[in-house]
Amino acid sequence: MRPTDDTGGVDLESVAAELSQVPPATFVTRRAELAKAGREEATGAATQAGASAAEAKAAGRQLADAIKKLGKPSSAAWAVNLLQAQRPHELDAVVELGAEFRAAVAAGDAARLTALSAERRTTLRRVTGAAVELAERALLAPVVAVDDDGRVPEPPGLSPAVSADVEQTLQAVLADPAAEAAVHTGRLVRMLTSNGVEAVDLTDAVSGPFIPPEPDDVEPEDDGAEDDAGGDDAGDGDAERTRSVRSHSSSSSSKSDKSSDSESAASRAAREAARALDDLDHQLDELRELRRRAREQSDRLGDEIADLEARLADLTAELDDRRADRERLEDRLDETDRQFGRLDRERDRAARLAETTARAARR
Repeated sequence: MRPTDDTGGVDLESVAAELSQVPPATFVTRRAELAKAGREEATGAATQAGASAAEAKAAGRQLADAIKKLGKPSSAAWAVNLLQAQRPHELDAVVELGAEFRAAVAAGDAARLTALSAERRTTLRRVTGAAVELAERALLAPVVAVDDDGRVPEPPGLSPAVSADVEQTLQAVLADPAAEAAVHTGRLVRMLTSNGVEAVDLTDAVSGPFIPPEPDDVEPEDDGAEDDAGGDDAGDGDAERTRSVRSHSSSSSSKSDKSSDSESAASRAAREAARALDDLDHQLDELRELRRRAREQSDRLGDEIADLEARLADLTAELDDRRADRERLEDRLDETDRQFGRLDRERDRAARLAETTARAARR
């Protein structure tokens, strides 16, 4: 089935969406099939629309070339695309958490930010696990149901680096609504990263047509413009009242500005505190992972040392046995040498006796 638009023609965005979810091993083959189908259908559609043969051929070639240029997603991007297509509610949880973070930062609510940071770790790990699970199942799908021994094979696992890239992408979704929009296309081709300060870089991050949303920077309208009062016809009282109103307005504006500055400073402080907390959480996670790996390696080395020590004890006992065997063999060899010497001497005597007896017999 070929992806089509509402007019029945091949739609580049739909083609990109399909290719963003096919298993990596079949990506190139499927892209070639869709490029061929796109060329044929675009050429036919242009011909039916009254285009010349050359124009129709050019239209088909243009669409086919556009399809051939669609990039193959990284493993992490592919896993996130599957998550968007099959479990969008998991992504919605990340998006909602991001909105709560931004609201807490704007309110300068440090206690809420602390609670949300703990929730962030749990949510990101759960959703990352869901994406990786979908990808591993998709990798297993083309595999035969049972192996030669009649057992169901284990699904091929993704590397820890892919899982980390998926989590980085979800962290970017949490931090930046523009990254959220990119992920919601289901057409990511690479992982996304966020430093919590700058906007997420979406350059060449989405396959096919994609226009990143503009940041919401709507400024409040200036409704404080005042009409000139009275001119020369205004009395001194009116002029005084005008100055008083303007003075009060200026004072109120100054207080409002100070309040706004105070709120901005509180927001900045809250954002900095949230970023610092995230950095510490990240460092703690890395240290926990390093500690876990070190503990596993230490336990593994301990087992190897115990095995080697047991083997050394066995070899030492075997060496002692071999030495005892050699000593017994050396004793037997000495005894054999003594017997050999004695028998050799007896043989010499027997030979001389036989020779003497033979001479006597000849006489």
